[in-house]
Amino acid sequence: SGRGDVWRDFGKHSLQMRLAGSDEQLFGVLNGVMPVSSFVGSSAPACAIYATGGVYSPGVTLVNAPPVPFLVTDVPVFHVDFDAGKAWVSKNGAFASGGNPETGVNPTWTFTPNTAFWAGATPVDGVATNTLPADASELLYALPAGYSAW
Repeated sequence: SGRGDVWRDFGKHSLQMRLAGSDEQLFGVLNGVMPVSSFVGSSAPACAIYATGGVYSPGVTLVNAPPVPFLVTDVPVFHVDFDAGKAWVSKNGAFASGGNPETGVNPTWTFTPNTAFWAGATPVDGVATNTLPADASELLYALPAGYSAW
């Protein structure tokens, strides 16, 4: 497993990911104490999506199922409003269940406001990779109003 070195705990941030190699992977946001020997989403608080289907959400409240499955050609984006304690997941720019981070309706999950999260991923088959754009100029989808790149 891998965990990013940039964490967030306030404001509104979007985390776009790029899958490669295989869709046999978990990805999401997680706490900073999860050992890298564990799979992403194994320790609370976290919300991780298994690309082929399924969600691990210890310590957060899953409200609406995220749009799964994800293929290596798809772009998952986590939109997290840390101040409100709400998060949305989009797939190729589309939200499940009418979710809208700009208006705050129908989040994918809720959590205790101002909880710190890091980006993380686990390649299940040893072939999968997951990268994060280094800056906003590399983003494939526009950010919702009021959100900044992770």
